[in-house]
Amino acid sequence: MKAKELTEDEKYLQQLISQGEGLNLDFKFAISDSRKIARSIVAFANAKGGKLLIAVKDNGVVAGIRSDEEIYMIDTALLMFCKPHIETKQKVLNYLGKEVLEVKVSKQSGERLCTVKEENGRDMVYVRMKDSNQLVNRIWLRTWARKKSKKPAITKLNDSELIFLRLMSDMKMRSLDEISQKTKLKKRLVENFIIKFGVLDLIKINFTSAGVLYSHSDKFENFELENYKE
Repeated sequence: MKAKELTEDEKYLQQLISQGEGLNLDFKFAISDSRKIARSIVAFANAKGGKLLIAVKDNGVVAGIRSDEEIYMIDTALLMFCKPHIETKQKVLNYLGKEVLEVKVSKQSGERLCTVKEENGRDMVYVRMKDSNQLVNRIWLRTWARKKSKKPAITKLNDSELIFLRLMSDMKMRSLDEISQKTKLKKRLVENFIIKFGVLDLIKINFTSAGVLYSHSDKFENFELENYKE
């Protein structure tokens, strides 16, 4: 007996699911909390945009949903917890008799980051990084803001900057506290250096299971420290 030919929806979903979760794609089994899904929407908007597939498990298995309930939860998330307004497109797809909700999230185009209003009333910034949504810290936010203005040119490095950059020249990722301890520089000064050289794409901010860690970037490999001594 000839196998039933897949519909356009089924082909499309199979192709998407085969990619797996990543920077532009996230699977959700179901929406249980509008605020939680707001974090995913905001994270995509603050990165490069992306797609949410609602009714797909982390392993790619399609579970199916009642799409009207999920659409209501998305609309509530956008209205109550996300700001400024985020452009989304929602479409119900059919996969072997099961409904899947696709939510396309547009990249934020303005000069302002999108935020989620948390339970404590604070507006928090999430960003999609690789296959997860990250709550970013003050250093990331200040670096982002500085990158929006003209990047400063390096002319000379003072002794403290040289100490910081020499430590960061190896392959290790370090916490703010560790950098401060090893360089004997005050944490606020180290924070300023991370931002300054992060704006120049010499230092990377890494969100890991061990917390926020800092390391040098690929661009750092071609940066000749000794040429910038005072």
